[in-house]
Amino acid sequence: MRLPHYPPGTPTLVLHIGAPKCGSSAIQAYLGANAAALAPYGFLVPDCEFGVGGQTGGYQIWYLEQVASLDDPTAALTERLTALARHMRENGFHTALASAENISGRIELIEPFVTAATAAGLDLRVVLYIRRQDSYIISAYQQWGAKNFASVKEYALGGGAPAPWSWIADPWALAVGRERFRLRLFQRGALHGGDIVQDYVQELGLPTEGMADIERVNRSYDEYLVELGAEVRDVFEGPHDNGFFETMERLLGENAYKKGSSSHLLTYGQRRLCMRYYRSDNRKLRKAYLPDWPRAELFDPPRRDEVIELSQIDRLKKREAVLTRSVYALTQRVIALEAALQSAAAAVPAAAEENVPAPEACKVADEAGG
Repeated sequence: MRLPHYPPGTPTLVLHIGAPKCGSSAIQAYLGANAAALAPYGFLVPDCEFGVGGQTGGYQIWYLEQVASLDDPTAALTERLTALARHMRENGFHTALASAENISGRIELIEPFVTAATAAGLDLRVVLYIRRQDSYIISAYQQWGAKNFASVKEYALGGGAPAPWSWIADPWALAVGRERFRLRLFQRGALHGGDIVQDYVQELGLPTEGMADIERVNRSYDEYLVELGAEVRDVFEGPHDNGFFETMERLLGENAYKKGSSSHLLTYGQRRLCMRYYRSDNRKLRKAYLPDWPRAELFDPPRRDEVIELSQIDRLKKREAVLTRSVYALTQRVIALEAALQSAAAAVPAAAEENVPAPEACKVADEAGG
């Protein structure tokens, strides 16, 4: 369907649809942190269910997952977006900022969403960020794939490799109109200021005065720790279960996280082969959506300094180092706990000799144990 021509003053809904692993968490964290600061400028950040007054995290991911399972998603979305549009008109908001990267993989929600936005009288605009496919595969394996596949290669061959980005871009551009669809590259040299949040803010013309900065979000775990997790995949309840990594983070602290952007999970040759596979589609995207892009190819080619070349023995040694750090950290905690227990045990008899009432003695022991 084609959207109608909207008169001046029509409230706008800007929907950021990812793609996954393209900086979405940073955009959502920024929107959530600055929802109140954006409001006086006429920008509304809806709550997590496209409403107002509920939890505002800058995203609507899980609500759309629920909607996708309904028999009539159009009706549910129409009701929610109509209420949102009414609130915008009554309270002087000209633009709503929503984000849900999962909808980029929910092609079946395009028509219901566009239909609902049209019925609500919202001028729908769509923003999509995409990244080099070899980097996407590595990042996706670290977050989801390692919980089901033993290696990044198995993950890619087992369905983890992304579909051509045009499979997402084209249906959305067709649904909302090319002039309402914006494609951006999640690539440092293509982002304003080399930063995803700064790029989003500048592309949408958002105000910057009085806005809060955000800390790094959704950081990648150490690749050798990820490989250890892949060896015990039975501990994960699903691709979104991070219990194992959160436990290891408590033990290892900063050592649980990846340092630098280079990776050993794909070789230089594998990266080049991957990008060769997607070359035709990427060129099509460049021509259709970024005709003024100054380079012949959509993405920068893989570089050797992005790859850590390791033998299998060296990879095992790296994993062994992670295990050694874990044992050391755990041993330190056991020693500290034993010392606290000994201190607490010594405090109880001392309290008894001084005729400290029993509850007070217990309090002394608790304080000694931390």
